[in-house]
Parts: sequence; structure tokens; C-alpha cells
Amino acid sequence: MQTPDFSALIQFEKEKNKAFSNELIELNKEKNKPFFNSFFTLFFNKINSFLNQKAWFIRLTNKEYWHPNVYFIPLFFYMIYLAIRARSPFFFSAANPSIPTGGLVGENKADISRWIPANYRPKNIVISSATPLMTIETMLNNAYLQFPLIIKPTVGARGLLVKKVNTMEEIQTHLRQFPTEFLIEEYIDYPVEAAVLYWRNPETNTSGILSVTIKEFLSVTGVGHLPVQDLLMRNPRGILQIERLEKENPYVLNLIPKLGEKVLVEPIGNHCKGTKFINFNHIITPEMVAAYDKIQDDLPNCFLYRLDLKVPSVSDLQNGKNIKILEINGVGSDPAHVFDPDFPLWSVYSAYFGLWKKIFEISTAQHRRGIPYMTWSEFRFFSKQQQSVEILEE
Repeated sequence: MQTPDFSALIQFEKEKNKAFSNELIELNKEKNKPFFNSFFTLFFNKINSFLNQKAWFIRLTNKEYWHPNVYFIPLFFYMIYLAIRARSPFFFSAANPSIPTGGLVGENKADISRWIPANYRPKNIVISSATPLMTIETMLNNAYLQFPLIIKPTVGARGLLVKKVNTMEEIQTHLRQFPTEFLIEEYIDYPVEAAVLYWRNPETNTSGILSVTIKEFLSVTGVGHLPVQDLLMRNPRGILQIERLEKENPYVLNLIPKLGEKVLVEPIGNHCKGTKFINFNHIITPEMVAAYDKIQDDLPNCFLYRLDLKVPSVSDLQNGKNIKILEINGVGSDPAHVFDPDFPLWSVYSAYFGLWKKIFEISTAQHRRGIPYMTWSEFRFFSKQQQSVEILEE
């Protein structure tokens, strides 16, 4: 008979006893302090504990949750300077002629997916909310797609309307809620999800990697008697997701994990869905760049983009092996490593300025080679496409 593993419970009890002991020690210390010192220390601790349970305070005190305009406003003036030098406000579009707007806004994921080589691409189909359910089922069978699957809009960003589905009923519900075009693709069950921001200058034939990020999905570990919602309340990252999960997946919040059981709360690797981004730029080497040069050779007319991908291991990520490309994002990509909670604020600005300097260099090099810049009417058209999908979520 297998002996039950009580290690997690024992660890939980140890931490609770330690916290109680520390509290007693602090109380004894307080006896030797003047009354006002003790009062204000206790008051401050209570206020701090209260505020750390509030979503607005977590967002205010953690730069990874700040509004994008905090970073964009200083960058905006630099972009104006670059646009003046390029003599076009849409100079960035020339960096990736294969992607509409260069990948800033409104690009179609299904169109991009078609030119990703089959050995890198998850199997997928394209449907709309008007596609009959029986037709979808036939298309899934013909493509050898089995549940679980990922459904996401063909136009969108930052995890917009992306969901893991396990049944045809869930697909049907999603289509009824959001009448637009969707990509349904196989769920890649590799343990490592990452983002690699790559560039190549077609004029000088130089290349590099600006950012490597590993994604740590939102999860909890059971202690045997608490529901997932209570476990999430112990983690600021989890607190920010509870309101969303109450609407989208209340079932998972009520689960009571067994002792030591790990529960994946959110399988979609987006920062806005609770995923922690970890800076992995330390693994960038000339050999890694050379490995991604070979991948770039298979991607037509794209010179600055972020690969969102899954791999079996960090070693495979570094060597560009056994990868599955979930998405290719163009010049609108963030250098995702800047969302690492430990990444310094001044370095965030440096990363964005460095990215747009590279976009300028590549775009103007392309323009000298005869690639035209996007027009105002083209930009308006693709912007409206993206806005129409964003309105659905609201």
C-alpha cells in the first residue's frame, strides 16, 4: 500500500507555525517600544495587508501592469522623429511586406499561418460564426484535429477572445458569443512556451535577437482543503484574474485540489491572463541567432517579428529545434521580456527605443530596395478590422 504524501501539508503547517511564532516575537518586541511606535507599526502593517489584496493597488505598484501609454508617450515623440527622417508616418510597414501594416495592427493570423512551413505550424482550420456545426466537425476530422483545441480570432492581439476548448459545445458557445472569423488549431502540449523577437537587415545581411521570454502559466498547488479561488488570493497575479475567471471559468475557482496537486488555472500564455513573463535574454548567443537565421530563411519577406512558440525544452528553444510556431507578430510586437517583474524601469524604455531604432533601419533599407510604405487608406482599413474584433469583447 502506497504511503500518502503529506509533504505539502507538513510544509503548509510549518509555514503557518512559523508565521505564528514570528507574530509572537513581534508582539514581544512591541512591548518594549513606545506606545506610538507600536501603534503606527501595527496600523501600517494592517493597511499594507489590506491594500495588497486590492487589484487597483497591485496594478499601481507593479510596473508590469501599468497602462501601455506610460511607455508609449515617451516613445511616441521618438517615432515622430523617425517618421520625419523616413518621410512617412507609416515607414514601419516596409519591415515586413508579407504582413499588412508590417504587423502593427489588423493583420490576419490565418493568412500568416499559411506561409509558415508545415513542420513549424500547428494543424489548423479557419471558420466563421456562420459555419454550421456539422461542417466544422467534418473540417476538424479532415484535418485530423482532436480535442483539446485552441480557438482564436483571425484578427486580434494580446489574447483577445483566445480560448482552450474541449468539446464541440464549447466551440458553438464561443461562436454564438463572438460573431467573427476564427482559427481553430491543435493544442501543443509542450512544457515550454516562449517568445523570440528576431530581426534581419536585408541590406547588410546582419541579424540578431532582441528579446527572449519564457512564459510561466498561472497555476496553484493544492493544500488539500482550500479551493482554487482562495489559493489565488495568496498571489497578487492570481488576485487580478479572479474577476475575469468568475465570468469565463467559475468551475475552476471552486475546485479543491488534492494535497500537492498542481492545477493549471489558465492555459493561454498571455500576460493579461495572468501569465508571468520571465526575461531569458541570457541564453542569446551567436549560435542561437544562427539557428533562427535558418528559420527566417523559410519565412518570405519578413525581417522583424516575434515568434510565439512552444518547445519541449529550453535547450530546443536555444537551438531552434522541435519548435511549433503559434503566431508570428510583426512590428507591433512588444519585447516581451520587459514585463518580467524584476526588469528595471529604465531598461524598459531602452528596450522599446532600441526596437524602434531597428524597425527604422530595416524599413528604410527595404524602401531603398524598392518596397513602398503603406498608405493612409490602407492603415485605416486594417485599423478598423482590429477595432471591430475588440468591440466584440466589450
